[in-house]
Amino acid sequence: MIGDTLLVVDDDRLWRNSTADYFSRFSSYKTYAAASCAEAISLAARIKPDYVLLDYHLNDGCAVEVAGAIRADETLKKALILVVSADETMREAAYAECQADHFILKPAQYATIEKIMRGLKRRVYLDCGIVEKDDIRLETMTCQVFKDSRPLLTLSPERFRLFAMLVEKAPAVLSEEEIAARFYSPEIAPEKRNCVQVLLHRLRQDLGPLAERIQNRRGAGWAYVPPGPVEKSS
Repeated sequence: MIGDTLLVVDDDRLWRNSTADYFSRFSSYKTYAAASCAEAISLAARIKPDYVLLDYHLNDGCAVEVAGAIRADETLKKALILVVSADETMREAAYAECQADHFILKPAQYATIEKIMRGLKRRVYLDCGIVEKDDIRLETMTCQVFKDSRPLLTLSPERFRLFAMLVEKAPAVLSEEEIAARFYSPEIAPEKRNCVQVLLHRLRQDLGPLAERIQNRRGAGWAYVPPGPVEKSS
């Protein structure tokens, strides 16, 4: 799975430090920084980053060397590499020579970079059949439900499919007819409402402490409702 370890590689001390500081203080990433190719390769081998924010031009080489070392390491080759440069002409080299997952043109806002990183993570998860929403992660291959990155329970394939559907569509409300149409042939969906109601009941039983997140909107249908932020006492 993709974690939250980020390696920032740039020989511009101000940009390197400010970027690392932003992702450490205002995001959930565990952030490290390197100023050269040699330092980046050594540090990556030790910390096993999930993301590498890699400047193309470095004092002792370029991004091709760092990316090549990462892709050649079996324990690192799945890291998401984002090549950054103020030189637009490096875009093609970033993809062709660095095998980068994304190219970012400097200057770029930190929020934009973070949005791109999250988008790459979602793409990988979709390719792997993984659904993630807030503190919940669903793994299609095993029908497992994780909460706060810890395995919580394993559902039957049918109940897992229903739960994944509600989580993916949240906060949208799905009518029982819509759910039936997705599970069965649309032509016979109205006849399957009772089956859907039974399936929802059993799903909520299986979910235990998560059952309260599957809520009925009277007259409208069902929705997955994640918990709201915890209010701090004054």
